[in-house]
Amino acid sequence: MTFDESEEQVDQQTEGDNIMSRAITKEEARKDFLDAVMAKVKFWARQSESMSKEDACDGVAFGILVLIDGMSGASPGLDLVLRPHEDDKKDAIEQGDNYYEDGMVINEGVMLHDLWHQK
Repeated sequence: MTFDESEEQVDQQTEGDNIMSRAITKEEARKDFLDAVMAKVKFWARQSESMSKEDACDGVAFGILVLIDGMSGASPGLDLVLRPHEDDKKDAIEQGDNYYEDGMVINEGVMLHDLWHQK
């Protein structure tokens, strides 16, 4: 698509070619994500014969972070959004603790997989 083609023009071209594109559904995206996570688990389970369990677990964790960051090629990046229970903030304040704000995107502007090995 060129910059001056509208989405409507592209849709018409797609229909004319009998190729009906559509948005991936939430259920399909969820399945794709879980399938990609399972692929990471299976890959690193096979590697665990030649490495420590901790290294294999590290590989799974890193692979999932790459997936979340959208760098695996399996799917676009994902936002990790905090959704604390509605009572958490009040309870934390009463106990003098810090609290999580609802809706905070914890991976905004960073690549989690880059931060992983800084732990």
